Amino acid sequence: MPLGSLVRKAPTVGRRRGAPALSIVVLATSSICLVSACSYTPGPPTPITPATASAAPGLALPPIDAAIYGHSDQIRTIKTAEQRLIADCMKQRGFSYPVNDSADDASTALDDDRPHPFGLEDLAPHRPVAPPIVEEPASAEITSERYTQALYGSDADRLTAKGDVLMVTQPGSGCLAQAAVQLLGDARQRWMETRIRLGEAQARALDTLQSDAAYHTLNDRWRTCMSRAGMHYKDPTQLLRSLPPTPDLSTDKRAQTDLKCKQQTNYLTTGYARLTVLQTAELNKNPNLLIDWNNLLRRQLAIAHDVLHNNGNEADSHRADRPRGRDCCDNAL
Repeated sequence: MPLGSLVRKAPTVGRRRGAPALSIVVLATSSICLVSACSYTPGPPTPITPATASAAPGLALPPIDAAIYGHSDQIRTIKTAEQRLIADCMKQRGFSYPVNDSADDASTALDDDRPHPFGLEDLAPHRPVAPPIVEEPASAEITSERYTQALYGSDADRLTAKGDVLMVTQPGSGCLAQAAVQLLGDARQRWMETRIRLGEAQARALDTLQSDAAYHTLNDRWRTCMSRAGMHYKDPTQLLRSLPPTPDLSTDKRAQTDLKCKQQTNYLTTGYARLTVLQTAELNKNPNLLIDWNNLLRRQLAIAHDVLHNNGNEADSHRADRPRGRDCCDNAL
């Protein structure tokens, strides 16, 4: 996964209401040890629920991809609760903040943002590229300094999380921060760091795949198949970049031939199997990474259910009972 897609960078002052106020800094160029072969060993425990996304029919996502992109229902619940908490906080400060009833879009975006390292996986119509957003004139309330301060807090008050390559900052005060604290408490920074480190491990595995001998052989077989059809591409990702930005590629000869050759060479099954081995090798370097991710996701989900089904009356009690400090989440649930 490209590091640029690890976390979305939001606009700064004047940003759209509800956009995550994130800042991202690349700390250094990572130095990756290329591995020609990795032994497969069991990874961390199974995520909180079976992953709902799949790489292709009959194929399971590699473990990091499954953890990040395979829980759209849970993410939808958490995002909806977060929006409600923000709206309640803003109301207490004298401002309106309509809850985004299309939180479903957030979970859909997760699957759309899932890396497709092997290009096309099927010819099913995908969501079209969204047209440019035409902003409606912002109200005087939304553009006021008081509104911005209430929502995002002080620019001097930021929470920072670092990985090996990236540094991400989020508001340390304001209603966005307060909603995050209600969902995560003192584990907020740990959640940010865990997400960064998962993304970096995902990127390292993908970088290592480029030097993998079995993957090179697989691409050679795919290129031979494509050449027989008079089409010449380095690999499926190069072919994908050559296709038009249309949601329906079912009649495109290049797309049809690509998938036919993938089927004949067992490309997706082999490719995802190799990526699973490499992601597992990365996770085995830090066995607690997925454990932390799953525990923190479960924690947010429990509080989100309270917010949505009990009008938030129990959210504070959950947060108050939460153990403090770095070890807050290992044995909490």
